[in-house]
Formats: sequence, C-alpha cells, structure tokens
Amino acid sequence: VPALKTRRFYTPYLLVLPALAIMISITIFPMIFSIYVSLMKYSLSMTIESRFIGIENYIEVLQWPLFLNAIQVTLSFMCMAMIPEFFIGLAIALVYNQEIKGKNVFRTIMLLPMMLTPSIVGLIWKFMLNQELGIINYILGTMGLPRPAWLGDPVLALPSTALVDIWQWTPFMALIFLAGLQSLPNEPFEAAYVDGATKWQVFRHVTLPMLKPVISVAVLLRGLDAFRVFDAIYLLTWGGPANRTEVGTLFNWRIAFQYFDFGRASALSFILQAVAMIFAVMFLSVTRWEERA
Repeated sequence: VPALKTRRFYTPYLLVLPALAIMISITIFPMIFSIYVSLMKYSLSMTIESRFIGIENYIEVLQWPLFLNAIQVTLSFMCMAMIPEFFIGLAIALVYNQEIKGKNVFRTIMLLPMMLTPSIVGLIWKFMLNQELGIINYILGTMGLPRPAWLGDPVLALPSTALVDIWQWTPFMALIFLAGLQSLPNEPFEAAYVDGATKWQVFRHVTLPMLKPVISVAVLLRGLDAFRVFDAIYLLTWGGPANRTEVGTLFNWRIAFQYFDFGRASALSFILQAVAMIFAVMFLSVTRWEERA
C-alpha cells in the first residue's frame, strides 16, 4: 500500500516531466543564455575575443542614434497602423452585428488576409506597390495621376508599410469587437431605446462603455504584435530608405546577423522587451484608472 501511494504521488509529476523538459530546453535555457551573452563581448568574428563586460552593451545600445531612430519608427508605425485598424475594425464589427443577408460569406472573405503569413503578404504588396510594374501605380497612371514610389520615398515608405499591416490585421480587430458585441446583453439597449435614445446615443453611452474590456484586450494584443513587426517590413523595404522604416526588431536582426555582434544584439533584444513591457503596464494602468473613475 505505501508503494502504491508513492506511485500515485509521483505519477502526475512524471507525466508533466516531458513537457517541462521541452519548455526548459526551448524557452528558459535560451533566455538564460541570452542574458549571459548580453553581458559579454560576444561576436562570431575570429578577431574579437569573448570576454565579460557587464552592462556595457546596454549602455552603448542606449546611446546609439540608430537605436533611438528604431524606437521612434516603431512607435510611429504602431500609431499609423493601430488607429485605422481600431476604427475600421469597430465599424466592420458594428455592420456585421446587424441582421444582413450573406454576412457569413462576407465574414469569411474578411478573414482571408489574416490567414496569410506575413512573408506572403509582404511579397504580394511589394509587387503591388512597385513604382513601375505595380497594379496600384498602373491604375493611377490610367487615371492620369502621379505614380509615386510608395516604398522608395522617405515620406511614403512608412505609411505604405502601415497600409499593408492595416490590410492584414484589421480583420483581427473586427473579429474581437464582433465577439464582444455579440456577448453584450440586450436589456440595456432595449431600455435605452424605450427611453427615446438615438442610435448614436446608445452607441456612445451604452455600447462603448460595455465594450471597454474587449477594446482594452484588442488594443493591447494588437499593440504588442505591431511592436514586434518584422516579416513584412523586411520584405517590403529592408528598413529603407535611409532607415525611415527600420523598426526595432529589424535593427536588432541587422546587429545580430549582418554584423554578428551577438552581445549587443542580445542586450538590444532585452531593451526592446523592456520597452514593450512598459507600454503594456502603462496601458493597463490607464485602462484600470478609467474603469475606477
């Protein structure tokens, strides 16, 4: 009997052990090794000897003008992409929440861009936005309008990449908002209409306040995802022209795999994670403060 009790005690832990081993091997160990590398002068160059330098990598990265440019570009990209995604996604969700014919078909079509991988989306839009051969400039040319260099103009490059992100991820926002709208109870809306409220008043004073938790989740998830954008920008502009679209993740990749400076690249990755965490904490603090108010 004691042996049976002992076996029953250890059996759950033995069953969890394979998954725990995999998690440690692919997450915890690389994280610890990355911290170690970030504190080292660590490069694949044969001329540089690896040695411990403490937080020197972090100090140097924070002083780089290109790092500050990458943070600015990343935040600008987030604003350019997320604000239209929020309003367009909310508008689509409000339309699909109504009783309209064929909405299931349109909902399926709407989700198609989100099903594509960012690399495929980047290649498709790179051809579409090509100044000479792209379909967009072809249509503009047939209408007698200028044919801009969407990805080569320093002013248009970042908005063009944000446009690609809007096209792909607006359905994500719409889907979350639609799920939130369909989960709201009907009683407050019925009471508001009985009291003579207009549709705009119902939307402003009933729908939006009840939808705030869903909006907070959608904006937080989409914000963190936009902060780490890489694939599409890598294929569309490769950070150009003149670093105008070089977001933080692309800059980090360039330090690691173009200059093989893994010490500074590891330090930069942890700094970017810290910036993302600060953004998330500030956003959650603001939303909770508004709910209490």
